[in-house]
Amino acid sequence: MAATTSGTVGATVIDVTALIEHSFRRCGKMPSTISGEQLNAAKESLFFLLTDLVNDGVSLWCIQKAIIPLIPAQTVYIMPPGTSDVISCNYRTQSAEANYTPIAGTGWSGQSFATAVTPTNVQLTTSASGIPQFVVEYSTDSGTTWVEASAFTIPQSTLPAGSILSQDIDNSASATFWRVRDLATVPTAITALSFNYNPSEIPMTQMNRDDYFSLPNKTFQSNKSLQYWFDKQISPQVWLWPVPSSADQLAVEYHRQIQDVGTFQDILEVPQRWFEYVIFGLACRVAVELPNGELPPGRLEYLEQKAEYHLNRAADSESDGAPIKLQPAIRGYTK
Repeated sequence: MAATTSGTVGATVIDVTALIEHSFRRCGKMPSTISGEQLNAAKESLFFLLTDLVNDGVSLWCIQKAIIPLIPAQTVYIMPPGTSDVISCNYRTQSAEANYTPIAGTGWSGQSFATAVTPTNVQLTTSASGIPQFVVEYSTDSGTTWVEASAFTIPQSTLPAGSILSQDIDNSASATFWRVRDLATVPTAITALSFNYNPSEIPMTQMNRDDYFSLPNKTFQSNKSLQYWFDKQISPQVWLWPVPSSADQLAVEYHRQIQDVGTFQDILEVPQRWFEYVIFGLACRVAVELPNGELPPGRLEYLEQKAEYHLNRAADSESDGAPIKLQPAIRGYTK
């Protein structure tokens, strides 16, 4: 019988336990000899390894978009947890869909429009604290059948009452009935809800700390914010100037940390092309914590060389393949 291929691509599952065991093997230590203390320490070292990757800024799969609703006269806005850097920030204005009738049911709130609409964004305000799992749905048959159009990216696990959330609807559909439904066991009530369209964005200019603190009037308000300063605190935040006087939005592209390791049975939020570096990088950390005499001579140096080799290979692959465009800023000047 002729040999056949598996017929699958990327379907092999390597969980946290398997990655840790491979790392110990490369240190010369068999998994059957690993103590519970060493296993937990290796899991923490794996977390340290993944966290350190954000300093290189090479994890393209961790670049995300956040839509931040603006509040008139508010200067500072908190970024999602784990934000490492703001890549770009745009000031967005848009219009709200009109000519609708509010509709609601158990765990959801929505709108029935006079004619079919194609919203590109939905914004809501919660009336109570909770742990919501909001999804946006539409119906083309008067609310009998609902189809999911988008799922909200919730910035934190528990939202306080009065939280304002905004979510873009990519590849939106044309429908008369639109709603936001909470999939949580205990739904979070919604007070304000709007479906929006016709977004227009203006790129904002990034300032550094010195530039921001040199501003003579930091509370100056305008209908559009033109500049921002990314304040890299434990809870990162952006400071806007001028201070917005309108309830518009920020469209932010940001780089975040890799997700937490989780349990031993979970898989890492890492592309498979990075596995060799993760295993060798973890092996280096495991090796320096092994008791004296357990690490074969020269093994740490070998592991460090292989880790660096695979890190460079994986980092070189982190490209979207687009051509490089150089745009010199040549302008006239006078002496």
